[in-house]
Amino acid sequence: MILPDLQNTALQPNFLQLGSETPPECRYFLLDKADHYALACLDGTDDIIEKTVKNLETFQNFYPKKKIYIRAIPMRNDKKDETRRVFAEEVLDLIPVVLRQQGIPLKKNDERLNNYHNNWKMPKYSVKTISLTEFSHILEEFERFKDNLGASKITYIWESLEKTDEQALFNCIKKITSP
Repeated sequence: MILPDLQNTALQPNFLQLGSETPPECRYFLLDKADHYALACLDGTDDIIEKTVKNLETFQNFYPKKKIYIRAIPMRNDKKDETRRVFAEEVLDLIPVVLRQQGIPLKKNDERLNNYHNNWKMPKYSVKTISLTEFSHILEEFERFKDNLGASKITYIWESLEKTDEQALFNCIKKITSP
């Protein structure tokens, strides 16, 4: 995977650092080379490493310079940016982290994040996605992002699904959204 900086080409999900069982509090995020170097310097057991990588917030507490990545997935065969979507859960996870990196922590029960969390609740084993446009509006809602300092700290990972996988995903979504 080639990123905009043309250097960090080895992103891996945090789940690869976990043992055979994934605790329920684990949340998906991506680790880059710098993250792996930081983990290599961590003098601890596998249990300590697993606790460190269980979610973006705990990892960022361990490694404050963490670069933030968000996956953008295509929803149609045309692969235009406007058809790409991001996972709502990842949006909820990254906003407090990016704000904290800017020295602006959110309250533990921030009303805006709680509203999004409640509005985006999905049945078990389902995921909610939002458009890149909606993501941009949400970032603007958090005033500190308006200067684009926060938004510029987020790197989009343009996931490319194989044609057959993409078509299967599109057909599945079409069935779900069709009456």
